[in-house]
Amino acid sequence: MFFRFDEMTLLFILAPYFVDLSDWLSMTDPIEQRQLAPEKAWRATYHQLEIQLEPAQFSTWLRETTFLRYEAGWFVIAVNSPYALQMLEQRLHRNVRRVLRDVCGEAVEVRFQLAEARQESQLSSSREEAAPLMRMLAERKASALADPEVPQRKPLHTRVRRPERIPAPAHELNEEFTFARFLVSRENELLFNAACAVAETPGSVYSPLLVYGGVGLGKTHLLQAIAHEMERRGRRSLYIASEVFTNDLVQAIRKKTTALFRAKYRDTDALLVDDIQFIAGKESTQLEFFHTFNELVNRGKQIVLASDRHPQHMLGIEDRLVSRFRGGLVLDIQPPALETRLAILWMWAQEAQLALTEDVSLHLAEAVAGNIRNLKGLFQKILAHARLQKQAVSMAQVREVAEQPAQASEITPSEIIARVAASYGLCSAELYGTKRSASISRARQVSMYLIREHSALSLPQIGQLLGKRSHTTVLHGCRKIRRMLAENVELQGRLRQLEVELFGGR
Repeated sequence: MFFRFDEMTLLFILAPYFVDLSDWLSMTDPIEQRQLAPEKAWRATYHQLEIQLEPAQFSTWLRETTFLRYEAGWFVIAVNSPYALQMLEQRLHRNVRRVLRDVCGEAVEVRFQLAEARQESQLSSSREEAAPLMRMLAERKASALADPEVPQRKPLHTRVRRPERIPAPAHELNEEFTFARFLVSRENELLFNAACAVAETPGSVYSPLLVYGGVGLGKTHLLQAIAHEMERRGRRSLYIASEVFTNDLVQAIRKKTTALFRAKYRDTDALLVDDIQFIAGKESTQLEFFHTFNELVNRGKQIVLASDRHPQHMLGIEDRLVSRFRGGLVLDIQPPALETRLAILWMWAQEAQLALTEDVSLHLAEAVAGNIRNLKGLFQKILAHARLQKQAVSMAQVREVAEQPAQASEITPSEIIARVAASYGLCSAELYGTKRSASISRARQVSMYLIREHSALSLPQIGQLLGKRSHTTVLHGCRKIRRMLAENVELQGRLRQLEVELFGGR
């Protein structure tokens, strides 16, 4: 239902919001507005603001204001409290000036100031009220000084215990993974310089810094070198694998300790996450990492990520995370050249006090191209043979040892899975899938065991290969097969046959 009011009825309804009826009539004409007395103009503005502003806002900041004077186009308004003065100057000044100009019909300004007389009167009255208390405190202090047996209390600032910062979480860093032991090639000079800059001034140059490249090229070495350097400079850093982040989140949700989980990952100067591609398909992990990422970046902290591929090729990761990964500095790590591999071998030989001739070093460097981890494994085998046989490293010995990884490397993890599946009368797709029947689960666990025993893949990488399973699932499967081999003759025979077919019985 709608009501129609004539002009006189509307006039009497709105009249109480104005100073008086004559003022209200005068304000309807702009010419008359200019003839308003300053105090009446402020009173009209006061009532207009009471209508326009929120009740709580008006009552808190404007109700106790009073008109003081008008000086050459400036309205001076008295305010009772410093807090109201600050709020009116910073937040409401523009609103008050706009309404005041509408009322006056011309450009005027408004200035707020603390009511000094009222402030002095309040101060004097508080002093009078506090006088008895002050005298009592003075008497107690004098009596305490006169009586030496009364213990003196320490000042408040020495008695209050301030909250301590959460200790930096413990993380295992390889002591060998430092900047001093990262030999820089021409291909990776830019990446190395960026990592050094991040360690020296975290959060101020490249955040996030994302390093991507193949297996065994030194991504983990570089991330841990940043963590080592930051700790040497007294800064807090946290290096983890992405799987650790997921497991910590699951435990925090299960034990209802998400606040501690967030404090662990957000109260740090730098968060370094290895194998970030393994959060693909994990919605809760991605959501929590998204908020952690934003929190650290907004606070000017450093984020360093490592992946086996460029962010634009990360499938199963939300677009908002991919865009943030690409929003920083993204650099690839290149395989080391022959000269760099030679320099790395000589460094290892010097540390192990192993004599290597130039021919032997060159043969080793050429035997493994593009993978420092494989080169390290080959060097460890040569070192073990030299120490066990207690003789110098010969070219014949190097050739014999160097041939073994080449033969083993002919079999890929996918071929192992296919051969195991055929042994159980299955197809490879069933081992990659989600079915959990007894035969499929057993074949999948055997595949996990053989891949772990005969390849350089990590547990998370094996899990990713077999249907994006967690590293704990892979670890459980490998341990179960190892326990069963101690008493299951049928499984012993099957595994022996598989190893003969795949690796020639080695």
